[in-house]
Amino acid sequence: MNELAPITQVFNTSNIEVQKKIVDTLYSKITLKTPLFDICEDINRKNIKVCPHCGKSQFILYGKRKGVQNYKCKKCSKRFNEFTGTCISYLKKKHLLKPFIFEMLSGSSLKECAKLLSLSIQTTFDWRHKIISTLAEHVPKQFSGIIEMIEYLFPFSKKGQGAKAKKIGAKGEIKSDNEELKKNQEHVSVIVVNDRNHKIDFKVIKIGKVSEFDLRDTFSSKLKSVKKLCIDQNITLKLFAIRKKISYHVLENQKRIKGKNKYFNTENSQKMIFDLLFWMERFKGVSSTYLQNYLYWFLLIEQIKHERDLTAVFLEKSIQVKNGKVRYKKCRMFV
Repeated sequence: MNELAPITQVFNTSNIEVQKKIVDTLYSKITLKTPLFDICEDINRKNIKVCPHCGKSQFILYGKRKGVQNYKCKKCSKRFNEFTGTCISYLKKKHLLKPFIFEMLSGSSLKECAKLLSLSIQTTFDWRHKIISTLAEHVPKQFSGIIEMIEYLFPFSKKGQGAKAKKIGAKGEIKSDNEELKKNQEHVSVIVVNDRNHKIDFKVIKIGKVSEFDLRDTFSSKLKSVKKLCIDQNITLKLFAIRKKISYHVLENQKRIKGKNKYFNTENSQKMIFDLLFWMERFKGVSSTYLQNYLYWFLLIEQIKHERDLTAVFLEKSIQVKNGKVRYKKCRMFV
């Protein structure tokens, strides 16, 4: 106990904010030592209801391997465990997964994670994208009440693709293989949808400006219970509201809103975009191929940011998706 006296003295003499940071840091360090299989034990009891191969519910316990409970289906005779079909299926070094997610959520780069955990950069890249490709399951399926909808254009990026993404012309100018980019449509359109129940969605639509038909294909099923649609001065959004027969309010720029219409605004969506851009600065650019996955990552962080053990909750959310392995293979866009 005498060894802890200096630490206790420093803790007691610190202000409340410093004490909270110390407690949170110690809590994170302690929980990182919790085995991954202990975290999955609760997930196992809740989600293992049917065989992932044939969908039947008749299965038996089939021993343990490396601390993981195995099962055997009585119908198809195939074996499986709680990781089968998830984003970490067949993943080696699973004991490093929770420290990796902790570093990932802390803002560490792929190189820093690779150096800290003694992994290759390609492995950390694959792990990151296997995890975030499953997060689409946690996006709201329905919006209701007063809805905010705005469009934001991200610069088109081919970060990480190197020489494959460029074609050098005769005079040294860079030419793109994508015909849409040649028409000065070098932006990726993202639609932000937000309601007053704190349900948020960022949806990558296409390269260039969206059309009314793009919005109908993407959001028709999600906006069945909308009472009022708050939009900016975007003609496409206005046409979408008219065709869907949704009551809408157009927010006029640089004009203070008074009366009952003061509740119809897009301030929450604009704030979310600002927070998103600030959060994405840590990556120093994101490839448009994986932009949607990063948007899902940000949305999940917003949902669970008040949790005590953020790493464990994030890991649990990603493992819950049973078709994570399939999602990872289909997560790339604009290729």
